[in-house]
Amino acid sequence: MMELAGITAALTIGGLAVLPLNVTDRPVGYVFGASLAAGMGIAITSVVFFGLRVAGWASPGAILFADVLCIGVAGFACWKRRQVRTPQDSSVNLTRHEMLQTAFAAILIATVYRLWQISRANPVGEWDAWSDWNLRAKFLAGAVDWRAASAPLLRQYTHPEYPLLLSAFIARCWRLAGDTAFVEPMITGLVFFAALTGLLVGGLALLRGWTAGVMAGVLLLASRPTLDLGWAQYADIPLAYFMLAALMLLFLDYQQDHRSPLILAAGRTP
Repeated sequence: MMELAGITAALTIGGLAVLPLNVTDRPVGYVFGASLAAGMGIAITSVVFFGLRVAGWASPGAILFADVLCIGVAGFACWKRRQVRTPQDSSVNLTRHEMLQTAFAAILIATVYRLWQISRANPVGEWDAWSDWNLRAKFLAGAVDWRAASAPLLRQYTHPEYPLLLSAFIARCWRLAGDTAFVEPMITGLVFFAALTGLLVGGLALLRGWTAGVMAGVLLLASRPTLDLGWAQYADIPLAYFMLAALMLLFLDYQQDHRSPLILAAGRTP
């Protein structure tokens, strides 16, 4: 199960980092908070791993120590803000429009199951996955100089100038597992797809009500291009995720009259 250790640790760190933001006071907020935690945990651990790789300390033990340290820091932040709560409206009626909610749940289950089937049949993903993201992840995870991931010689067939967040996270999981198996990129892609769906549904539910969120989720899951990118392990889904997360956080901060730390998570200062 070591192949899942890196992803599990990242989700734990993200969950602890999201708790102080006070986005989970309403029932629908748990959907948004969990989705936000996934991307935040992946981003934090990816940056930490890259720093360790540059410093030459990216051994499995050092990665685990950094994960424990991040969990401790995030846990301390949660403890410091345990009594600082932004009042939230908990009057969301989850029993309305039950047929729509049931339809969305059925579509979501069927979609996740089908994406998992396609991912198992195509474990290396599509062209960009193995020629760009996973290729550079192997350089970052291997024993060679990490700068080979952005070598000019790769420019003829790939894009060494692309950001390293996704590749660094996959490389981190591979270093912890001790091999370069297919399961880490597969699960990472599916986690981002699920988190993107959760951000859209949960964010709109917080802003405009549960029905609006569910309808948006149904439309997203009915989009064939989005589903194709979900299993292809492309960076389009992570990019859409972070763009949507920033927008949702800005809108939620405005809805709360700038009385919450959400604006910080969106990448802006109060």
